[in-house]
Amino acid sequence: MRAVLAGFALLFMIGAVLAVSQSDISEFQGYADAINASRNYMTQYGPAEQTCWTSGTLLASHPCNDMASCAQTASMVCVITGAMGCQIEVLAQHILTYSQAIDSLNQGYSQVYAATTLDQIQTAFNTLKSGMDSVKNSKLRFPTTTTCSDCLGVCPEANLDYTSLNAAFAKISSMGGTDSPASTGGITSIGNCADGTQYGKCSTVTHGMYCGGSVSAPILGLDSRCASTTTSPNSGIPSNCADGTPYGKCSTANPGYYCSGDSGARALVQDTTHITCKCSDVPGYIEQGENCVAAKCGSINNGECDPSNKPKICVNGVLVDNAQKCGCPRGYVFSGNSCSHNEFSCLKKVSNICNYSNETMTYEVTYIFDRGYKTVVTENLTYPRQSCQNYEIMMAGDNCDIEKERQPVGGASVSPAPVPEGQKTVDCDRCPAVCERKPPNGIICGACICPTNVGYCNQAGIRNMMDGQAIYCLDELWRAQKENQESCQNSFECKSNFCSDGVCYNIAQDVHQNTNLLQQIIDFLKKIFGG
Repeated sequence: MRAVLAGFALLFMIGAVLAVSQSDISEFQGYADAINASRNYMTQYGPAEQTCWTSGTLLASHPCNDMASCAQTASMVCVITGAMGCQIEVLAQHILTYSQAIDSLNQGYSQVYAATTLDQIQTAFNTLKSGMDSVKNSKLRFPTTTTCSDCLGVCPEANLDYTSLNAAFAKISSMGGTDSPASTGGITSIGNCADGTQYGKCSTVTHGMYCGGSVSAPILGLDSRCASTTTSPNSGIPSNCADGTPYGKCSTANPGYYCSGDSGARALVQDTTHITCKCSDVPGYIEQGENCVAAKCGSINNGECDPSNKPKICVNGVLVDNAQKCGCPRGYVFSGNSCSHNEFSCLKKVSNICNYSNETMTYEVTYIFDRGYKTVVTENLTYPRQSCQNYEIMMAGDNCDIEKERQPVGGASVSPAPVPEGQKTVDCDRCPAVCERKPPNGIICGACICPTNVGYCNQAGIRNMMDGQAIYCLDELWRAQKENQESCQNSFECKSNFCSDGVCYNIAQDVHQNTNLLQQIIDFLKKIFGG
């Protein structure tokens, strides 16, 4: 037990060395304010985040937190924009990712103002960076400074203040918040923890503790890797404390307590320094002296603003004014930490209001066919059209939510109508030149009427066999080879492969017949002359 208390004492001393001063906290809050302000960088379409939240994604009027609810929001976006081919599932996933990114930005900003330790500040800025990276790379953006082939273009491109983010991380690193080559350079020796445990080893004195942190000033901390150094399970000591907390872990049922015990039984031990068992690790608890106390104000967590009751913030269970952090309602201005009514603070605002509709145009298309045929057809084309107008709007009411007067600023911008295709070529099926092409029927090619044939071919003069029939190719048509005495123009048209005087002729048969006649004459002469 003394070793445990010694470890906690060392943690307390090191925590005191790394404590964050009020001036440091104010500097970090300044970085967070700069990042928060950059979220509504003024683009040509209006404030980046506000424009995306209200008109680009409709999340202001149709919030969502899962794919099912975001699909409904995406469906509304598709209906209002009238975009052709709008893919609701794809758009819903991007809207959900964007909504989660905005949650991270809001959460990180609140965490910075609630933070009292360097670890809490580093966690807050990590949360901010996660949200910033997600917004920066959102597929919803209309890229103007980057290239994105699959972006949807429904939101202005963000211009977030990464300079302030990097400055915050640089200060965190300089204060020992993150080990890096810059912060650990020059260290030539590795120290031991207070109980003598070597750096990177589990303690055999303070069970469940691991010697880690900075190599030059290591500290003991809870680590599940060190469970094997605890008392043997066969010793009869229960594995959990009475409230169910596992050995070597901080209790969630009793915030600020740690399950320990080296012999006899497990027992909860209070971490009065709150370095190992931080009160803030249990949602809704804060440190108050040596104890952890509940810090909610109804449904509002400690350190969070009440969005329905600006400028109230929850501090140790009590709602107090903090206008610098929580802001003022519309129609009110800062007055110290409070807000005072100012009827002139919400007189005018400029909004870009767009109307969407589907337009239909009628036009003529000339369809071009082969053989010089043409057909003119009247067609309709339906397309989405967007008309946008900037208005200067006079607002009134305590919350500046009552429109008093609206005046147009400049002229309206209307998306151009598409230019239809006035001529189209129709690809008809093959029809050899020797064949007759009938006129088209509407935009359907006419029939091809050919002489008797058994199919199409490419090279004239080619002879072939098809299903036992002798054929030849002429004028791109396969035709049956001709018998003797049929009219012909080319020898390849004839079965005898010989055309003479315009008819097919079997010269081989004639030669054979003439040879027989000559032989008969010779035989006759032999009989007369006794040959």
